[in-house]
Amino acid sequence: MSGEKTSRRDALKVAAGVIGGLVVGGVIGWLSKPAAEVVRTVTSTITQPVTTTVRETVTVTGPAAPPPTEFKYGGTVTLIMGYLGEYWWYTCAKYFELAVSKIPDLRGRRWKFVLDTAEGSDTRQSEMIETYAQKSDLLVVNAVSIDGINTAVRKAEETYYCPVIPVKDIISGKGRFQIEFSDFWASTSMVDDAIDFLRKKYGSEKGRILLAQNGDLSFRGWLYRYLGFRTCPEKYPDVDFKEFIGGVSPEGWADAADAFISTTTPDAIVSASDGPYLVGTLEALARYGKLYYYGNPEHIFVTSIDGKPSASMWVRKGYTTSVYPQCPDAIYFSTWEIARQYIIKDASYQQAPYTMPEIPLPLAWRQPAGTWWGGKDKYLIIDKVDWSETPSGQAPGYKVTYENVNTWEMWGNLVTVLLGKEALQDKEFPAKGTPPPWSARLVEEYIRWWESVTGKDYKTAEIEKPPIPLEQLEWPPKW
Repeated sequence: MSGEKTSRRDALKVAAGVIGGLVVGGVIGWLSKPAAEVVRTVTSTITQPVTTTVRETVTVTGPAAPPPTEFKYGGTVTLIMGYLGEYWWYTCAKYFELAVSKIPDLRGRRWKFVLDTAEGSDTRQSEMIETYAQKSDLLVVNAVSIDGINTAVRKAEETYYCPVIPVKDIISGKGRFQIEFSDFWASTSMVDDAIDFLRKKYGSEKGRILLAQNGDLSFRGWLYRYLGFRTCPEKYPDVDFKEFIGGVSPEGWADAADAFISTTTPDAIVSASDGPYLVGTLEALARYGKLYYYGNPEHIFVTSIDGKPSASMWVRKGYTTSVYPQCPDAIYFSTWEIARQYIIKDASYQQAPYTMPEIPLPLAWRQPAGTWWGGKDKYLIIDKVDWSETPSGQAPGYKVTYENVNTWEMWGNLVTVLLGKEALQDKEFPAKGTPPPWSARLVEEYIRWWESVTGKDYKTAEIEKPPIPLEQLEWPPKW
């Protein structure tokens, strides 16, 4: 199992770096003995280093044997996405499907997986929640907005006795638990990276243009990246801060990027998403003669959030500087594993007195086997927060540069084995200057790894087609 139970007081001692309800780092020791006094030193790696020594006695017990009850709908979990029209959202859904298909519940049963999408509509998603709550034993919802589906979620649980777990883009109302990415940490880190780049290049950020590009702010993820980017003017008042909101579609981002870059040359770009959302920016830079390879004196700093395969490849090729992956693998696998251990451990919630199951709080969770959020030393902590009725936690994050881009455990690499090559990952741009000396080697290393694992020819492999059928895929992967 990936989780353990402690007292809230002890867990908060080791949750290093909790700021305004944002869990930005923290660990609880990984225990194997039923009861022990544990002494350890922990360090937050998400914010400025904070080291704490903790002495505590913790009792770890396994879940009780489930009562002999059957689920009303035969063990059906429905995932309702807020949007499914872009590679990131599709990947989230596929990772959850993979988790459900490979990991049975505590009684060894495989659950049926159902997928649907609201395509950006709160109203439609609310209707879907009420509909699927009447034919599902569990709902998992990637919310369109933080407030828009609260009533529907409450009705699903209180009228139809179907537990609801928000995930990734989450809610302010009451669900079982919810996990999101550390959006604010990533976006503020990107700003700091950009300023550091400008100071090394020019000696100062004064008068230099930093462009922040973002999406539809009704999505909590994009909202908190926006808020993180907006710390720039206050923290670095000498920089010339610019921004645009591209909406929910990649086309909107591309149009906004072209309009800006056609008349203005940014010195640094921080992008709240990548892949299809970033390609328009790189095309605009190339179109107007402003795209230079990393290492060239004219190179414009570009970093992004998501970590799609294309973003990793663009780092390898020297088009961009870095990327902050969101780790959909670890987020969606954790959601399923926590649910199976605590929420759907039995079907008692579907019988009188219809008590919704709860998770123990605070709950510390390691990255599940086969996933990666930066290493086994990083922990997710789920606990009560002041901005939502649902116990919440933020998955740890990490930064990718040319120095670590070929870490195969990262989702931007591993997903191309699981789901196939992303359509954009081999896209070339007419950058100026000379490719970095490490570029060709990194690309070749990736291709050799991919071919060794899949047994396929990289150049002729079909786009977004799993090279290994899901039913034949070994999990967790040993490669």
